[in-house]
Amino acid sequence: MLRQGVADTRVFYAVKANPAPEVLTLLAKLGSCFDTASINETEMALAAGATPDRISFGNTIKKERDIARAFALGVRLYAVDCKAEVEKVARAAPGSKVFCRSCRTARARNGRCRANSAASREWPVDVLEHA
Repeated sequence: MLRQGVADTRVFYAVKANPAPEVLTLLAKLGSCFDTASINETEMALAAGATPDRISFGNTIKKERDIARAFALGVRLYAVDCKAEVEKVARAAPGSKVFCRSCRTARARNGRCRANSAASREWPVDVLEHA
């Protein structure tokens, strides 16, 4: 229903929410997209029947070798939250698309971003312009 109400939107299921093969297989058959945070999760989504164009590698603190492996598996969409992550994706997955995660609205009591992320220091617009 969300996809019907918001044009040009893709909803991604976070594999870490429930990586049970039965759940992933059902969602893949229904045409769902998947957000993965590791190579293991990416391989699980592919094994369940998802195509690489329906997978995003959403971990914002990625090892370059993991980006390269996801790229080798066909993944072309990556989450970034700082310029350094953009540069890693550019080196390990040339030509891929990126999207920016920001925790500007998710603040802890001390005013800092709750996630351990460079997003608390760089504005998403700056990161995406860098891409």
